[in-house]
Amino acid sequence: MTDHIRWGILGAGNIAHRFAQDMQHSTTGVLSAIASRTASRAQEFAAAYSTCQAFDDYALMVASDAVDAVYVATPNSLHCDHALLAINAGKAVLVEKPFATTSAEASKIADVARTAGVFCMEALWTRFLPTMVDINQKVVNSDLGGILQLQISLGFPRLAEEGDPITDPALGGGALMDLGIYGVSMADYLLGPSTVVSASQSQSVIGSARDVAVLLRHDGTTGSPLTTITASHGTELTNTLCLFGTQGKIVTDAPFIQCQRAWQRPVKMGEGRGQVPSASGVKGALKNSPLWPIIRRVGKAVTSNDGLSFGQGFPGTGLQFQIDEVGRCVKGQKTQSDRMPLARSVATIEQLEAISAMGR
Repeated sequence: MTDHIRWGILGAGNIAHRFAQDMQHSTTGVLSAIASRTASRAQEFAAAYSTCQAFDDYALMVASDAVDAVYVATPNSLHCDHALLAINAGKAVLVEKPFATTSAEASKIADVARTAGVFCMEALWTRFLPTMVDINQKVVNSDLGGILQLQISLGFPRLAEEGDPITDPALGGGALMDLGIYGVSMADYLLGPSTVVSASQSQSVIGSARDVAVLLRHDGTTGSPLTTITASHGTELTNTLCLFGTQGKIVTDAPFIQCQRAWQRPVKMGEGRGQVPSASGVKGALKNSPLWPIIRRVGKAVTSNDGLSFGQGFPGTGLQFQIDEVGRCVKGQKTQSDRMPLARSVATIEQLEAISAMGR
């Protein structure tokens, strides 16, 4: 293995191009190969990246000595077959979300990877964004007090068409697999395992999930917080992640799946009947002070109308952080990521199945 992890990509669609483009912002990876069943498409893709070799056979690419790790960017329905192809070739593998289309397939991938001692991870890239890592740490540190609710919204309108891997149910498409999975996985990341309390969904004209609403309860967490998730291929939603605690709340920018900035503000309990008024009049007293113009300018310099701003910008679309997680783990001879363990990817697919069954 060279100093950099040499990546091969299975599939030459839009997400494969984004992955290749964000590779230039990675500190651990370099693009080495692309495979498509259509030779001309593979050659066209390779021509856009100087370090990339084209293959028209998936098996030949994963067997290449020029490839250390494989990114599975084919349609959802092929994720299991192609993940196993890479694992059986002894190559580290990053599987684009969803990890698989059924929990049986997800478990099979995880079991084969563990038995082979080969690194394997789901490409749920939002877990690795610096701002999301910061939010997770704030939860761990109880910066918001006890967490009560998490609200996650993600909706982008898209025509439902047969043959479209994003919307065609025969290819593992639909709003639940495409967008709802972010909510389920991020709820697991921030608040831990959950059970499905209720779910409902409407279907597209071709039978895929079109609009989805879900309620989860995190029973293993102190206070049993609730998560509500909405996902849509029918309309544009707010596309934010909002976390609410007893002492504070956080709201991300949109879309949260590519979050670079978030806002934190305190939560103040309202005064009960008969209570002595609190110190809420302090702001009014300050406004009467000759120093108020200075206080106001300083305050605006570090806050927005939505609260205290925090986060980290980045070039590209943010896929480089999951690329570097794979690089860090492979270099450290790890077979799983601590931030995206195989068991949690399997659990996410199990949740999606439960949501789908309940929502029909």
